[in-house]
Amino acid sequence: MVVIFADWNTTGIGRFVTCAGLVKAMKEKDVAVLSHGATGRGNDQMRFERYTNVLAPNMAVYAPWRDAELLEEFPGRSEMATYLNKFGIEAFVGPKKKYSTDANLAGLSHEAEDLESVETSMLIVEPEMGKWPAEAPDAIEEVELQFEAGRCVALNGKRMTPLQVITEANAIGGRNGLGVSHALENRIIGTKSRGAAPPAPPRSKPVRMCCLR
Repeated sequence: MVVIFADWNTTGIGRFVTCAGLVKAMKEKDVAVLSHGATGRGNDQMRFERYTNVLAPNMAVYAPWRDAELLEEFPGRSEMATYLNKFGIEAFVGPKKKYSTDANLAGLSHEAEDLESVETSMLIVEPEMGKWPAEAPDAIEEVELQFEAGRCVALNGKRMTPLQVITEANAIGGRNGLGVSHALENRIIGTKSRGAAPPAPPRSKPVRMCCLR
């Protein structure tokens, strides 16, 4: 078994899981068009479209944020929320954040807004799944992993399902402030984006890679 220690952006696989679930449900309801809310500035627009093309080649994909006519009427989320409210559908646009966050079971990452400037410290990010190293215990915590056929089946002597292993690894990595990293992402559309992955369990990657394989 080869385990690679490297920065792994989990957003891509997370979008595949989301898309696979949507496509399955849509086929059951005979829905022929998948509409996604990804903007035209990042990789998600391509992920949703490519995953849909692979999972359901005959299904069309609609990207509202790239529809010029729609954007004339709804240039932003506030206008969209106001429109929905007219029909009794609750929608609220929260306060503007200093960065955006992508999160799933396998980890999280922060990017955009203030983080785009390399002069901005990643310390503006509030850890959600862990803590900063300076706040972590000044002590060693030993962790024992048991693998069978390339899969982690037990942690600290307790047999667990893949979901349980990842959840427990999250807790251990989080409380010990593991995984601070910067990333400069080359996006599919040709732009670059700076991201920050603060203390969070996604850095217990060997466990995750084997469980999610």
